Amino acid sequence: MLAWTRRALAATWLTLVLVGLALPADAVEPGAARAFVGDLADRATAILNSDAADETRRDGLRDLLNEGFDVAFIARSVLGPPFRELSEAQRADYVAAFERWLVASYASRLDEYNGQRLEIVGAEAQGQQDVRVVSRVTGDQTPVRIDWRVRDRDGRLQIIDVEVEGVSMTVSQRQEFSSVVQRRGVDGLIALLRERSASLG
Repeated sequence: MLAWTRRALAATWLTLVLVGLALPADAVEPGAARAFVGDLADRATAILNSDAADETRRDGLRDLLNEGFDVAFIARSVLGPPFRELSEAQRADYVAAFERWLVASYASRLDEYNGQRLEIVGAEAQGQQDVRVVSRVTGDQTPVRIDWRVRDRDGRLQIIDVEVEGVSMTVSQRQEFSSVVQRRGVDGLIALLRERSASLG
């Protein structure tokens, strides 16, 4: 699967569905970032615990992911330098394919929710623009640390990266995407993302 290891996905899918080309942004207050991530987690948990049909819950989780994550920024960051070499049409196709795949990947994992809870541990400034919100997911297994990188994106807070036990989603995914691009080119990567999205429903 084009993502972290299955262990990382299983440990973080609940919180992920919550969640160098950027323009300068205002600094984020740690308290605001902490409250933002906590609110997303609470809303995701409410959706997961609802009695609504699976399709309705998936739609709710997709909306929450798109609201809480800057998916377009993450898509550009994951692809890295090759993104700058793409035509405008290729950029649009890639970002759209990435967004559909990311949302489908995590919205499709409803059956893996088993009462896990997200606990916010702290928040601290990271560089001049970002805040790292530290959390842990607890449930029926060993607690897993998840760090959220939050930035002000055009006047609203959004998540631009996630680390699971110190492993960055962006860095890990970039390595895998780079391998696909080397073998199949960017158009091949776009096609593969579309195939994976279709298979996830």
